[in-house]
Amino acid sequence: MYKCRVCKKIYPNRVQYCDCGSDDFEVIVQQAKSAPKTVNKKETLSWVIFWMCVSAAVLVWFI
Repeated sequence: MYKCRVCKKIYPNRVQYCDCGSDDFEVIVQQAKSAPKTVNKKETLSWVIFWMCVSAAVLVWFI
């Protein structure tokens, strides 16, 4: 995409002149949106079991 430096109008394709008569454009780079991280059920279950084991081990020290 191209943006006119004078009037800031955005064009999807390169044009020779802007509507305002300027031929000075800057290139706009669009960043791809990253996909949100999905929650893996097996990984979550593994973490829950891990923390249950750690808390059970800590409880043994207090008894």
